[in-house]
Parts: sequence; C-alpha cells; structure tokens
Amino acid sequence: MIALNSFRENGDAARDLTPALVRASATLRDGETLVFPEGEWELRPDFARCELLAITNHDYHHRLTALHLAEKDGVTLEGSGCILRASGPVSPLWFEGCRGLTLRNLTLDRKESLNLWGTVIEADEERVMVDLDPARNPPWGAWAGDLFVNIPRWRGRVEVLFEWDAHGRGPVPGSADNLGGWGQHWVYEQTEHNQLMIRGRRNHTPAPGNILMMRTHTRPAPALALSGCDEVVVDAVTMHAAGGMGLIAQRCRDVRVSRCRTAPGPQGSGVYTDLFDATHFANCAGTITLEECSFTGQLDDGTNIHGAYFPVVHREDGHTLLVERRHPQQAGAPVGGPGDQFALCNGETLEDNWTGACAEISDLNPFIARVRFHESLPDSVRVGDALDNLTWQPDAIVRKNIFRHNRARGILLSSRGVMRVEGNTFAVPGAAIHSGGELGFWCESGPVRDLVITRNHFDHCATEPSWGEGVIPELSTQILIIRCTHSLACRRDSPCCQYSIK
Repeated sequence: MIALNSFRENGDAARDLTPALVRASATLRDGETLVFPEGEWELRPDFARCELLAITNHDYHHRLTALHLAEKDGVTLEGSGCILRASGPVSPLWFEGCRGLTLRNLTLDRKESLNLWGTVIEADEERVMVDLDPARNPPWGAWAGDLFVNIPRWRGRVEVLFEWDAHGRGPVPGSADNLGGWGQHWVYEQTEHNQLMIRGRRNHTPAPGNILMMRTHTRPAPALALSGCDEVVVDAVTMHAAGGMGLIAQRCRDVRVSRCRTAPGPQGSGVYTDLFDATHFANCAGTITLEECSFTGQLDDGTNIHGAYFPVVHREDGHTLLVERRHPQQAGAPVGGPGDQFALCNGETLEDNWTGACAEISDLNPFIARVRFHESLPDSVRVGDALDNLTWQPDAIVRKNIFRHNRARGILLSSRGVMRVEGNTFAVPGAAIHSGGELGFWCESGPVRDLVITRNHFDHCATEPSWGEGVIPELSTQILIIRCTHSLACRRDSPCCQYSIK
C-alpha cells in the first residue's frame, strides 16, 4: 500500500490534494494500492494536469485533471472515507486503458456549483423574483440580459430554468425544462442585494417558497471518467456534485457499480444533487452491473446504458463511409476499432439492412470519422443512414437500486444485449424505464433485444409528460422478449404489465 500523503511536498497548499494526485499519476505501478488520507480536501485548478481528453456526453476541450491513470493493471484506490471537493473545471478522477481497476470508500463533491438556485419570492405570468443565498451559490452576474456563473478558470451562461420542490422531492410537475416552454428566452436583471428578476412569458409559474433551478448547459468536468477500461469495480462511492456526469464510461468492458449513491451535499442547496446523470455508459461491452445503489436528486437520469448511431455523411468508395458524431458533446468519442462488427441502419426506420466487419477507422477531426469495411457496401447505402457498432453492446444488470426525486427519468436502456431490471424502487417524475433509439439529437442507439423487468416498485412516476408519458412508455419496435411485473400499481396508465412480446 502507498499513502497518497507520501506524494505531498512542503510547498503544497494545506488542503489541496491536486499536486499529490498528479505526482501519484506519474509513478503508480501495476498492482499497487493508493490509500487516500482521511478528512476533507480540495482539488484546485492551479496545479492540475491539462490534456485534450474526449469523453462522450461532455464538452470537447482540454481538461484539467487531478488523478489521471493510463494503461495500468490491478490498481486499487482506497478512499478511506476521504472527501474530495473539486474547484473550477477540475475533473477529480480520470482513467484510460486500465484493467482490473478498483475504487472504493470515497466522496466526490465540488467547492463551487456550476449552477445557480434561488428561493422564489414572488412570481406572475411575466416575471419571477428569486433570492440567491450567497453562502450556497457560486459568484454570478447579469449582463445585457444574460445570467452567468463565474468561478475560478470557468464561466458559464445559464440556459435552463425549472422549479424544484423546496422539500427535495424533485421537479414540480408542469415545470419541465424552461418552465414548460423549451427554447424560451429569459431576461435577467440583478436587483438589490442577492435578488434576481427574471422576465419572460412562460407556461408554468413557480410557487413562492419553492426553488428555481438556473442551470448552465455545459459539462466541463465529470467526477469519475472511464475510457477504454476493463474489469472495473466502483464500490461505496458517494457523489454530491460534478461538472457533468457523476460516473461516465465509454468503450469499457465489465463495470460493476455497487453501494454507490448520489445525494445532496452539504456545500449545495441540500435538496438536489448538483450533477447530470448519476451514471452513464456509452458503447460499452461485457456486463454493466448496478447493484444496491441509491441515486437521489441528480439533475438528469439515474443511469443511461446505450450504444450510438453514427450518421453517414458521405460514401467515399465501395468499402468506405464517412460518419459523424452528430451531437457536439460527442466530439472525439470512439466510433470503434478494426474487427468491430457494424450494422448499417436505415435512417428513417432504424432497421438493420446490412452488417460488416471494420477494417480500419481513422478520425478526420473530432466530429467526422472514416470507416473502411472488409466487405463491399450495399448499393442502397445513402447519406442519412447510420452505423451501429454491434461489438460494443453490453449486457446490463440493474438490481436492488433506488432512483428517486431527480430531474427526468430513472433508467434508459438501449442495448442489444441481455438486460435485467430486478427489485428496484423508482420515484421519478419521468419514465421509470425508457428504451429507444433516435437520429435527431443524441443519436443513442436501440434496439432492445432481451429485457426482463421483474419485482420493481414504481411510486408516482411519470408525473411530468415531457420526460415520459408512461411509467414504462412504448419501447423499441424491435423488442424480442419483455416481461414486467411489479408490486405497486402504476399511477398512470401504462402497458408495463402487458408485455409478453416475442
């Protein structure tokens, strides 16, 4: 075992662990255990490592990281109950190409939020007045009608508003994103002291005493990032806040997440968890296991396990296509590698109409990739069709978890693998379990092949139609096997008890 404190030097700031983690990244060897010090520590940006690191569903840019481990085998990180509070755009933990990785007994938080929240003082059809507690909000300012968050080494513009229940029970029904009207424009004006006036017509008027969430839409710094890792165990990790996802994994194989949780932290509002998805898995393989976790109050879904469609933008020759990563927050994410099997999907129906093995993949830039196949492409391929990587389609086990009081949905499952959803509790405003693919925005791929849903408890789900019009809304038309039973009647009409499709 190696104590992280052994990497601290006399010139390090008293409570800043960033320099020690950067030194440990450079010297830690295969099979070693790094033991974190007990207590509360900061991760400041001034001495963080800076690299161009691409991770899906986050902004594409050079990143500041504290611990960045690459190509290590059998490493264990023993958190010892340590609390790490990242500052500015620092990502605490980043792993690439690691195998047999274990992370346990750690809490990840932020010193400053990337979002704002205020208590609603008064509201009518055209304006909302909120009070922002300076002790629980980052520095902010209103200029030329826009609202900005200003923290060390980072600045973000507020883009989304929604009302949150003051007692921590999640978004208020009818609020959705931008108070019932996505794309609304708001005019912000700072008034006396810490009060903010927000003008603009809306479909939903928040109630005095409730919380108004004012969210930036950028994702600069996930708490825990995994890229190209195999056989990963994340155990007993708590996540209070992040500059993006809590845990994000891309092109990883066999990841087990157990006894982890998201929960409101002492640095924040106390009623919501200041991060996007609690966990997110894109283009993975093997088995993704989530077991005995509790995901509460996050600002997006509990988990999302999916592949990705890569739309065709050009056919170069009989064996080669150019495809795009359509959403800007997918820039640089891996499309695949030599030997991977791909399906060519119809751009309108998303049905598979050809499969082939990849001979070579190269990036023209972070958005466009060239994919060359061993086999000849069909004459029918056209711009607007899409590739789906069949090799990276994981099985999933989601068992004995709690998903509650968060924005949006419980779990999103869009994989061709075998998926089991067993003994979970859902109390979410949108769909509890959602599946499906699309080519319009995130391009997350379906179809679902084998999904069994058993012994789950659904408690007042689907109260906000914009995040799902049923507890288990209509799933992909390509489902082969679905069965569902649960112990509590759904609040809304849902076909979730009627699935017996083959």
